[in-house]
Amino acid sequence: MFQHINFLLFAYLFASIQEWTIHKYLMHSTNDHIKSLSLYNNHQQHHKTTNKTDYSTNPSGHKYICQDILSIDGLSQIAILISINTTILHQMFSPNISTQFILITSSTLLAINILVWNTFHSLVHKVDPKTICQPYTYLSETQQNHLMNTPYIKWLIANHETHHKTNNSNFNIVFPGADYLFETYNLTDLIDRL
Repeated sequence: MFQHINFLLFAYLFASIQEWTIHKYLMHSTNDHIKSLSLYNNHQQHHKTTNKTDYSTNPSGHKYICQDILSIDGLSQIAILISINTTILHQMFSPNISTQFILITSSTLLAINILVWNTFHSLVHKVDPKTICQPYTYLSETQQNHLMNTPYIKWLIANHETHHKTNNSNFNIVFPGADYLFETYNLTDLIDRL
């Protein structure tokens, strides 16, 4: 049991570092080869269509808010991430942790990321997730309203607004942690929003 708890803690940290790395080095890259990727271009369009005062987005920017997991791009990104995560975690933890448990954990963390992102990222940008993220968000309006008052969601919204304000900090969106480790966490601007 203790091995499984250690594995889950490490898997969370791994997900946080992966989210940070993808956001910082792929979505905000200065490399010309990476700039040709749709992931980079879509993210840059997202920043361009976001109002820097109230963080709303104009209708042309709505398509950049949700992770479209049913597109070829989305499905291939999910397959690649699950494959990479499962392989790395399997190499590190096998034979103590079963491959099935590793695969389920990798898939669950990715599913949580997509659910939280598609639901609350749209709310940060003043758009109802049901109107632009279907079928990629699964919470009812009552569940969303309840969660909006939790410390985690309040942090998530303030953290993402700070990212839009600075554009060079607060790269963790769903899984906090790596911004602290790599010193890209902007606490000053974040406190003003909480």
